[in-house]
Amino acid sequence: MDTNRYKYEYRYYNPYGAKFKHSYELVGRLGALNLHISEHSGSLSAGLEFHHTKPIHGKDRPSHQHCWLLGAPCWHDGTSLYAEEYFIPHFDGKNHSILFKLLTQEANKRFYADGGDDD
Repeated sequence: MDTNRYKYEYRYYNPYGAKFKHSYELVGRLGALNLHISEHSGSLSAGLEFHHTKPIHGKDRPSHQHCWLLGAPCWHDGTSLYAEEYFIPHFDGKNHSILFKLLTQEANKRFYADGGDDD
């Protein structure tokens, strides 16, 4: 984990007793990632959200004026297929550090693809 570049937070929810939801949050200056993994009827599902601090995909207007994760405007994108194929195989409900390691790699690819720094 890169604690100089990102803040990390794990949250566990069990809102209905029979379901659970694990939420992995990674927040940095250039953007944030949120991975959530849930169980429904014995099967796992997942979603990965990307919250950018700068426009993406040619969009001028932000997706959210006040992003719940960044606390500022954000340009938002996400995927469930990639989350399920890439992250669920590493999920055991206990070893959260491996998921944060994978999220850090993903964030570095998305936010620092040019190898640059925080500017």
